[in-house]
Amino acid sequence: MELLNDFSTSVRKAFSEIYPAWESLDGLVICGTHAPKDIEETLTKIMTYRLENRPILGICAGLQMLAIEFTRNEIGLRGAGSEEWYENDIFTVELKEFEKVVKKLPELRVGTRSVAWQIDGATLESHWHNYAVAGWVAVRMSERGYKTVLTDGVLEYAHRGIIVGVQFHPEYQSSKDAPHPLLVEFINICKTR
Repeated sequence: MELLNDFSTSVRKAFSEIYPAWESLDGLVICGTHAPKDIEETLTKIMTYRLENRPILGICAGLQMLAIEFTRNEIGLRGAGSEEWYENDIFTVELKEFEKVVKKLPELRVGTRSVAWQIDGATLESHWHNYAVAGWVAVRMSERGYKTVLTDGVLEYAHRGIIVGVQFHPEYQSSKDAPHPLLVEFINICKTR
């Protein structure tokens, strides 16, 4: 399994507690980050995994990268990007027509918030972010068969049971005795492939 971006330490710990051999599995996890490196390479990797129907989990900034890749390659908006990364000149290619797929929120969201990402109702999940995927992206994803949930301006989604993107941090609420169900589910998906 590949882990991308710099907020991977807690994800590694959580996966190791759930399934010690997690690194041998086939899957891609895009973790959170404030200073993403090689965005274009990451987007290409996401597209490859998506087209090959291989498991992908996007956490926080990882969800945002999944939405950017979707918007560029399934909707055709080649200039799709994040307001944060574009304004800080982190993109490595010139975007001729920049489209804000990820926008800055009015305030930083920190702490636990109710999220209705599960079929059986809302759960309290750990948030720490200042950007969110634009609501119109959720509409376009649902038109393409993605299961989308927009809660208080925060998008979570799943596709074909193998691609999951969440703005919250499941690894922050996972422990050896009480692993986060989303991480358990992702490990199980990877194990069956």
